[in-house]
Amino acid sequence: MMRNIASLALVATLVTPGATLAQQGWDGSFASANLGLVLDPGDSATGSIGIGFDREFGRFVGGVELDVARTDVIGNGTVIDNTYRAKLRAGVPVGNTLVYGLGGLAHATGDFGGETGYLLGIGAEHRLNGGPISLGGELIHHEFNDFNGGGDLRVQTLTARVSYRF
Repeated sequence: MMRNIASLALVATLVTPGATLAQQGWDGSFASANLGLVLDPGDSATGSIGIGFDREFGRFVGGVELDVARTDVIGNGTVIDNTYRAKLRAGVPVGNTLVYGLGGLAHATGDFGGETGYLLGIGAEHRLNGGPISLGGELIHHEFNDFNGGGDLRVQTLTARVSYRF
């Protein structure tokens, strides 16, 4: 009987939202997937997968995320197939929600070879029931100077994201 009660207590502890240290706060590693729109230039779809790590510093959260985005952006006479991004994030948690700004580097590739630029953006993530899964979104501005020899290229994306923290 005691063994059954102990097993039930263990299962209840593991499935209760916020029950483990890994489910509290924003410290730790995560994997993410984004799906959304390229707003400018043109209207097309984009999707990405990534990995990252966040760290809490008192009332602030800082982190890094590496991802690869698949696109079909047409700019300066060529097509961008993939964009590899290194993003730094800094934000403030409000309950189960993290509101953050981001900046970093973007490397676009396609039939032209590759070009490197920068990115700036904003985002928010909300942890479902304080657990390891969060839903959110990002608005990111990418800028490439003298892209493929045809002048500056600016790309804006708006994506919905799901993340899993581990």
